[in-house]
Amino acid sequence: MPSKDRPSPGARAAPQRSRKKRRAIREYLELLLKLDMPPEDKEAAALLGVPEKDMNNAMRLALSLFRKAAAGDLSALKEIRAITEDEFSGGNVVIHIVDDLK
Repeated sequence: MPSKDRPSPGARAAPQRSRKKRRAIREYLELLLKLDMPPEDKEAAALLGVPEKDMNNAMRLALSLFRKAAAGDLSALKEIRAITEDEFSGGNVVIHIVDDLK
């Protein structure tokens, strides 16, 4: 019987199983993001100037987020800023919301 100071073997293995599951899900998501986007989305991406080689599901998600931000969704705009902030000099990027696009 395990003592209070030492967890049972099953309890020690639980975090490892959880990490394995998260790792597997991360790998599945990475695979899905690398797959080509559907043809109907490729047409819209081409109109925006996205090169054919970059037309995958990751770009599809980025375009979706961009469209929401362009339509005035502040949470989408904040997400884009959070994602791109590291890419630019210490977060000195200024994004202005234009409200007269109606």
